[in-house]
Amino acid sequence: FPSHNRMANTSVTIATTTVGSGGANGIEFTNIPGTYTDLKLVFSCRVGSSYGGVFYQTDVTLNSTASGGSNDRLLYGYGTTMGTNIAGTTIVYGVTNSAATASTFGNGEIYIANYTSSDKKVVITNSVSESNDAGAMKSFSTGLFNVTSAVTSVKIASYNGQNFDQHSSATLYGIKKD
Repeated sequence: FPSHNRMANTSVTIATTTVGSGGANGIEFTNIPGTYTDLKLVFSCRVGSSYGGVFYQTDVTLNSTASGGSNDRLLYGYGTTMGTNIAGTTIVYGVTNSAATASTFGNGEIYIANYTSSDKKVVITNSVSESNDAGAMKSFSTGLFNVTSAVTSVKIASYNGQNFDQHSSATLYGIKKD
């Protein structure tokens, strides 16, 4: 492609949060400025619970609203097992829990396209939950949020109210297309 037809994406760090001693029930970014095209949240998290095996689910909310219904799709793989799911909310299997190898954290990315538009918000996720002794769970999901106002807050929280462990972290980036 000729260089004049390509758009460069510039990412700008909006904020970073690292969970302190005692853990936290989620990581939330508020007062997000409307000066970017898209948002990207990158995280590295672990929970202290062993509920559900080695890998743990993370729920995403925008402006205090979970995604809705049959428009959410999940593709996952673990070892030789693969599967799909239609979920009620956008979920990311990007958190490692206490059943996994000590000190391993799951990692993921949540991309929110056109976050200031008046349309419903499309969210795309990818993640891997790591455990040195049991492999890794990879997941990709997409969801449609019934949020038509500009996104001013994004929250990730572990499923079932479990706290993120100390040292879990997330960084929110604003994406500008130059």
